[in-house]
Amino acid sequence: MSDVRSPTLSEALRTLSKRRDDRAAWEELYSTYWRFVVAIASRYTTDFGHAEDVAQDVFLRIARYCDFEKFSDDHMFRAYVGTVALNRAHDVNKMRRHRAELEHPLTDLSDMATPSSDFQDEVELKNTVDWLMGKLTKSEIELVRNLAKGLTLGEIAAALSNDYGTVAVRVYRLRQRLKQLRRKM
Repeated sequence: MSDVRSPTLSEALRTLSKRRDDRAAWEELYSTYWRFVVAIASRYTTDFGHAEDVAQDVFLRIARYCDFEKFSDDHMFRAYVGTVALNRAHDVNKMRRHRAELEHPLTDLSDMATPSSDFQDEVELKNTVDWLMGKLTKSEIELVRNLAKGLTLGEIAAALSNDYGTVAVRVYRLRQRLKQLRRKM
């Protein structure tokens, strides 16, 4: 039977400040903080799988960027880990919201396309749409038509022989332009 004991958390932090490749020290950090990080991430993500992804990313960031020498005790390190987890969970949510916004780029402009109390009849609606379309460039009109067909950004990128990122930027700019034109109405 082996008499190898696992290091305490304080010992693990001291060891990692000198030698980042100590497996036992990493196992101690991981076993101590995994549930803590997942708990924080779970509060800010939509499901447990996403929370585990955030936790994994937190440990990768700690492995790459953490300066273990600046932590004098376990409590300071725990606060650091909690802050990294919180920031990473917020970043993931922000990216998810942004991705959803890109996949449904005109949802916040949808009231422009439906008759409301502002429009007396279909003729006024048609005139408004014609006015808006007259203010757009040919490439913007092409984007609007593809979006109106219900195509995703990936499908539009393929149809236009562009990169996904290029189309995403163009759609973002189109949304900004439509909002600006809407204010001028």
